[in-house]
Amino acid sequence: MHPSGTLSHDGNVGDYRASVGQTNVPVSEHLANIVSETKGTVTECVERLVDESLVADVVTQVECFAAEDSVLGVQPGHRLIRRVAVLRGRRSHRGFVFAESLYVPDRLPPVVRRGLLETSDPIGRVLLGNHVAFARVDLPSIPESSRSPDGSVWARRYRLDLAGVPVMDITEWFLDTLPPLLPPTSHC
Repeated sequence: MHPSGTLSHDGNVGDYRASVGQTNVPVSEHLANIVSETKGTVTECVERLVDESLVADVVTQVECFAAEDSVLGVQPGHRLIRRVAVLRGRRSHRGFVFAESLYVPDRLPPVVRRGLLETSDPIGRVLLGNHVAFARVDLPSIPESSRSPDGSVWARRYRLDLAGVPVMDITEWFLDTLPPLLPPTSHC
């Protein structure tokens, strides 16, 4: 925590409160402000917060098929990849973000598909490292099939579009290892 900010915790996961300036806001709101105001990727933002490089500890990456209610704009039965990963500090090995992603592999450049399958780089680093421009579109809710991991303090869901075409549906849970590292200001 930055010297000019404090953090208190009442013993219940998710009940952190950050004292920022003269206000005492829920950590989920403070974290939401920080992440939403970042100009780069979540990976870059969290790396600045934790002062170390992140790796994607891929828990699973499997082929699946689109349901009828896909936010990716594909037909039911279209081939997708489901990737579950924990973004961890390269040095500390502490988990900071748990992420579930569903992506359309045939809409990604081959170099990006290889990067997601063959490296421990987070999605944002794979995209930026290959100079792939993307847009983030907020999605209204977390899928009912997704379960919040233990120790999550805030979650969000969004879609990544490449050249206006939907390619990824991403849900991220920010873990309770992050609040002690949050700056008192609302930016990374």
